[in-house]
Amino acid sequence: MVPSFLVHIDGALDFYVARHGNPLHPLERRPSEYFLDQVRMAALPYEAPAHLVDLFGPDTFMVGSDWPHAEGARDKALGANAAWLLGL
Repeated sequence: MVPSFLVHIDGALDFYVARHGNPLHPLERRPSEYFLDQVRMAALPYEAPAHLVDLFGPDTFMVGSDWPHAEGARDKALGANAAWLLGL
């Protein structure tokens, strides 16, 4: 879901700019970049977590509360991303 969501939010901005000439609010970066900087999530095994990490980097994903899942095989997913999110 993450890859298609990022395509949609960037595409929505592009469509708005193509239709109106400028964004409603000026942004310094693409919407997907803000998302990847500020959101952390768990990926389910059927979402190919290793592939998602390869696409978006290891900082985006963390393990879900019902561990063990396949996505829990990387250090950042096991706790470092949750610690960052909570400011620990």
